Amino acid sequence: MAYRMPKEVGELSITEELREFKELVNQTLWDDSREMRLEGLRKLMEQSMVQERENYLLARRYERNAMRRGYACGYYTRSFLTGEGLLEGLQVPRTRDGGFYPKALARYARRSKKIDVLIRSMYINGVSTRDVKDVMEGFVGAGVSASTVSEMAADLDAEVRVFHQRFLKDDYLCLLLDGVVLKSREFGKGRKRVVLTAVGIHKDGKRELIDFLTVDSEGEVQWAAFLNDLYRRGLKGKGLLLITTDGAPGLVLALAMTFPRVAHQRCWAHKLRNVANKLPVKHRERCVNEAAAIYSASSKNEAVKLFWEWAKKWRRVAPKAVTCLEKDIGPLLQFFSVPKPLWKAVRTTNPIERAFREVRRRTTPMGCFNNDKSIERTVYGVATKINKHWIRNHRCPKPLFAQKS
Repeated sequence: MAYRMPKEVGELSITEELREFKELVNQTLWDDSREMRLEGLRKLMEQSMVQERENYLLARRYERNAMRRGYACGYYTRSFLTGEGLLEGLQVPRTRDGGFYPKALARYARRSKKIDVLIRSMYINGVSTRDVKDVMEGFVGAGVSASTVSEMAADLDAEVRVFHQRFLKDDYLCLLLDGVVLKSREFGKGRKRVVLTAVGIHKDGKRELIDFLTVDSEGEVQWAAFLNDLYRRGLKGKGLLLITTDGAPGLVLALAMTFPRVAHQRCWAHKLRNVANKLPVKHRERCVNEAAAIYSASSKNEAVKLFWEWAKKWRRVAPKAVTCLEKDIGPLLQFFSVPKPLWKAVRTTNPIERAFREVRRRTTPMGCFNNDKSIERTVYGVATKINKHWIRNHRCPKPLFAQKS
């Protein structure tokens, strides 16, 4: 009988050999493919730039005609970073009068726009300026300096300013307002920063993260400044039906000054957390779940009935929890006054909580933000992404809002 190699030994040997061979083949093919693509891109760019110069001069090379408006003046070389890699020694044609510049290359630019978009995306997603260089080397075989990333971050600051200053169309039916705490470290010391945020629901049902403001605390002065800025830019609240908040005292007072005639809805998610904190652990899950059934009622009258049944059942066991919910039951049921398709969207400030979950995820590589500008850039990036997502996935029933315009 022929000798048979032990199964585990044979498999280990073959696997290792195959893995090494596969890595070698992949690396060889990838490197060769990249070099081929780079060389093809170089030829394409150089030929197109020469053609562009001939169109500018109204004459081909060595051609003499009466319409000619200048002369070629050789080439100069420059490096240009593309999505395929770094093109070194790219031959850029020029003219004697110096007036020609190829459209393929932005003046003084050293990178393609796609590379700039990639770098900015990494920065917004929390990749440090030092790590961007390593990531770029892995993608395109060439890195960028930390100073380059910082310069691009400065360009992003201009976009953030435009976002904060843009005119707001006064066609919101509902507002969701909340302040979210983030960690920042400036001058070597950690500190708490609060991002006041406003999400609006338009008359067509579309949601929008309207704006945000980074402040040191969630007080009346800070909220009043934020709301007044929205008002000054166009959000007068003429069509507002409801404003949902977490019940922060400073925000409630600020709303009384800015939008005194708009109904105020307390956030159910925040309130149920408060109720849970006043319950014994053994009753917490059951009691909170039964309280949550109140806002799922089919009408306000049914919700009131469910509340009193819940209060009667739990008052002896958890009087503090019942009192906590009872004192705000009016504001908690204000959402029944708006069109039914909006009930689920306006009874909590969860859309803001979810947005900042994404913000915190992006700060994981950094640990915390370096300063307020870093917070602004990241929150702006998340806001832009979320608004695009909401526009893309918006589905509004046609009869909606006909009764509440």
